[in-house]
Amino acid sequence: MSDHQPWSYDVELELIGASFIDANTLDTMQEFIGPEDFYHVRHQAAHRAQIAVWSRARRIDMPLVVAELERQGKPPDVARDTILGSLDKTGSTANLESHCKVLVEMSTLRWVIDTCQRVAHEAQQQPDDVDAFVCSAEARMRDVAERRTHSRIQSASDGVPAAMERIYKAKEGDESVLGLYTGFRQIDRALEGLQDGLNIVAGRPGNGKSALALQMVRNVAGQNKGVFVWSGEMPEPKVWTRLLAAEARYCFKDLFGRSAVDPSDWERIQQASYAIESLPIELDCQAGLTAQQVCVRAQRARRKLEEQGKELWLVVIDHFHKLNHGIDGKRDDAKMNASTKHIADWAKGQGLPVLLPTQFNREAGKRGHEMPKLHDLRECGALEEEAETVIATHLAWHHSDTYRVGDAKVPVLKNRGGEMQVILDYHFDGPTMRFSERYHE
Repeated sequence: MSDHQPWSYDVELELIGASFIDANTLDTMQEFIGPEDFYHVRHQAAHRAQIAVWSRARRIDMPLVVAELERQGKPPDVARDTILGSLDKTGSTANLESHCKVLVEMSTLRWVIDTCQRVAHEAQQQPDDVDAFVCSAEARMRDVAERRTHSRIQSASDGVPAAMERIYKAKEGDESVLGLYTGFRQIDRALEGLQDGLNIVAGRPGNGKSALALQMVRNVAGQNKGVFVWSGEMPEPKVWTRLLAAEARYCFKDLFGRSAVDPSDWERIQQASYAIESLPIELDCQAGLTAQQVCVRAQRARRKLEEQGKELWLVVIDHFHKLNHGIDGKRDDAKMNASTKHIADWAKGQGLPVLLPTQFNREAGKRGHEMPKLHDLRECGALEEEAETVIATHLAWHHSDTYRVGDAKVPVLKNRGGEMQVILDYHFDGPTMRFSERYHE
């Protein structure tokens, strides 16, 4: 390549150095860039070695990366110089995503330049079949546009046997290909479990959508399956206390407040604490995160669970309107749609169900006595489009005198894999924030 190729020495150094400051930044970087996006060959080698060390040792330091470079065939002096040369400037984790974007843009420009130069050189040779040459040139330019995407084209000869294998596994009860059971029999029967991709539990404010999601967390984790929860609404102590209240069937406000606890109840509360603290649940309550940042945190939680010998089965993002959509106080449908699509694409790529509690729009609140509808999600059209399943919580006795206290409905509003427009009957105990399928469960 020419010395006049577009690249930034400082940006490449910042990204290489950032991984030595905080190795977790590699999770974020790999969402955007690969070693081939670096221009300097030493920077390519250093980043490739960092990824190899991180995937194997789950930590990064200079001696480990130098040893990896030597393992890959670099002489010891060259290996050390590669890393030391990459650290002429101290790296930083600030503006990480911006630096990744710059790196990708410059890498793409170099690809365009190289492709155009090759096409121009071949055109100067006056090819015999000009039409075929033009078609070839067009194809190479399309490759430039598609270079950062992975082809998902699959022939029938490959796809059908894979589909049959999945069917066999499903009939044998293999959980790896079945929907994730939530522990609520009616919901699981209607949905066939939570599907890989985006699953929504929606509701008006105060109608128990987050409570239902947390019970699903407890039920899934109770099967020794790892769960990651991000809560942008409550701090960590309140999330754990909600789980304890539902487990002990004790009033949440009484646990979190000053009111005295009857000595006879303490044993039940203590037993609940033992049960909850043993569950494979990873919790993050840092407010103001973007959808992309939450997905990166989920990847870190997956790695932490794997270190404990557990597998991540479910991600809960509570809730959609607490994510940072980059709106700056103003409604921006495009940015909310982008957040939704990122979550849905990430979930499908990871082969995981993501459960997303979501508030209905304001129009739904004006029809309080009516059952929620799917179009009540239209504050963000991508939610309705991207979701595999949508269920809602409707505390019926809040909205009509014809119902008994505790009567709750869970309508199935969307289900790509099963029954539609089913309304399930539940009981909701407000003080303990607990749903049940029978009044005295």
